[in-house]
Amino acid sequence: MPSTSSSNQSGERESGAEKDEGATRRMQLSQDQRAVLEAVYAMEKLPDSRLRERLATYLSLSARQIQVWFQNRRQREQRHRLGNLTAPSHPPPPSSASVSPARMH
Repeated sequence: MPSTSSSNQSGERESGAEKDEGATRRMQLSQDQRAVLEAVYAMEKLPDSRLRERLATYLSLSARQIQVWFQNRRQREQRHRLGNLTAPSHPPPPSSASVSPARMH
């Protein structure tokens, strides 16, 4: 069975994901980093570039990682709000038993 690893020019082994130049690894935040981001999010849902840069420096992350975290956090909050709505946005269609053939003509 062929291996999913390959050798690079220096002879080191690379996994399939690592050999793709555009592939990125998912960032795993520490509890402290997450706590700081959540605290800032509670005060400012849409930080400007200066705040993102300051957070990036303080948390040892890139400004882009901070930006993506805030985008994802806003989306997660929106999904949570929409999921808690009690009334459906569209009424359910009538069941076939409640519609008589005579009323359909």
